[in-house]
Amino acid sequence: MGAAENKAVVNRYFEELWNNYDLNVADEIAHSEFFFTIPTHAPSYGPQGLKDEITMLHTAFPDIHFSQEDVFADDERVAVRWVARGTHLGEFLGNKPSGRRFWIEGIGSYRIKDGKMIENLVNEDSLNLLIQIGVIPMPSVSEG
Repeated sequence: MGAAENKAVVNRYFEELWNNYDLNVADEIAHSEFFFTIPTHAPSYGPQGLKDEITMLHTAFPDIHFSQEDVFADDERVAVRWVARGTHLGEFLGNKPSGRRFWIEGIGSYRIKDGKMIENLVNEDSLNLLIQIGVIPMPSVSEG
């Protein structure tokens, strides 16, 4: 597949699966050997693992929305710098809802095989997310 086709797969991932919360799309775009990793919690595997991940985050942040800020692609990979916004209205990583809004940036590397995502490696501003929703207190700068 070419860069344009690979971008289309990743665009469906963000727009249809995340933003429209259509879990059926996972079966269409996630390879049976799909692997997902992110700093805040354990990896996910296969289309069902992707569905579980999205369900967990939509439960914690029902209004979560991703925008793709920069997208680069070749015949095997797509890289996206994204922004996510939402409100902490459900339990997240054992933390009760705070009702606080968040805004974070992240970068994902998406490997495509046979027209499906086989790998999603994410690095996001997890610390900023945890501070914004009140899980970690805002560090203070001491004078001295």
